[in-house]
Amino acid sequence: MFIPECFKETNSERISALIEGNSFGMLVTAPDGVLFVSHLPFTP
Repeated sequence: MFIPECFKETNSERISALIEGNSFGMLVTAPDGVLFVSHLPFTP
């Protein structure tokens, strides 16, 4: 996946803090052209 430089984060401490503060995310897919959202837990 392409990530623009302005959005790249390589500092593992900042990444862990982000995950701890936002423990769930959404994965959006489009099987057969229909949007489908899956709620997923984030773990450091």
